[in-house]
Amino acid sequence: MKKFFTRQPVVILLLLLAMIGGTALSAQAHSTKGRLKVPLDEDVIGVDDVAYFVESHVHRHRYKDRFAKSKNRFYVKDFKGVEQNGKKADIHFIVLDVKDNSDFSDKMSIFQGHDKVWRYQPENGPPLEMHTYVPKWRHYYQSYMLPVSAGGLVAAAGLLVFLRLRKRKKGVSPCETWKH
Repeated sequence: MKKFFTRQPVVILLLLLAMIGGTALSAQAHSTKGRLKVPLDEDVIGVDDVAYFVESHVHRHRYKDRFAKSKNRFYVKDFKGVEQNGKKADIHFIVLDVKDNSDFSDKMSIFQGHDKVWRYQPENGPPLEMHTYVPKWRHYYQSYMLPVSAGGLVAAAGLLVFLRLRKRKKGVSPCETWKH
């Protein structure tokens, strides 16, 4: 009995990790609070990247021409996944029809343009640029901090090379600099 109580925290931790891992399969991208709307320009996309666009498009536009009363009728019930093949991808999902209280499978095919932004081509009309929502801190980090830190790294490497060449011109060997 003593062994069980010493392993109990480990068992509880494993159960919590399993529960968290199980919820990661469905789309986590529903709330836009604290997030910024940005064009979807990722090289490899997943369900969380496309969920914002697909949910909005299904609810507002996708079945407008097929059903007379489509307003507030269709919702994405669940995402099955994204099959990406280079610059093309298929998004598989289940749609809930609240009028009939039924669901059905559907998919959307998307492509990545020359500007790296993903687009959806509806049957009637021009291609629609896809968007996603990212946390504000991530957007600011990728837009401002990462380029500045990369520039700082290049400047530091350049300074190191400059100092190394300057010491060589003075005739001091690299081994002697460590002695002082």
